[in-house]
Amino acid sequence: MTAVERVEFSRARLRRALSPPPVLAQETTHPRRFWLRGIADMPLVGIVIESLKEWWSHHALRPASQIVAEAFRAIVTPLAQRYPVALVLSVGAAAAALVWSRP
Repeated sequence: MTAVERVEFSRARLRRALSPPPVLAQETTHPRRFWLRGIADMPLVGIVIESLKEWWSHHALRPASQIVAEAFRAIVTPLAQRYPVALVLSVGAAAAALVWSRP
């Protein structure tokens, strides 16, 4: 690789690094994800979030938690659609029981 090619390659990398990230279609339709993306763009917070993602991707409990999350979603989503008030009341009762049981 010649010196000119290395300079051009370096310039292209700098242009990519300094250009703003493209706005994805999901970010425009889900404002909550866009807000989280804004937080993740902060220098220190972004490093912490990326470190936690990397740690969690290799954690031994990750597959089990994904299975539990899918099962929970499959059970709770239909119940929440049919009985939203009952779901809110039951979560409130569980929270009240947790607060009452604190030492």
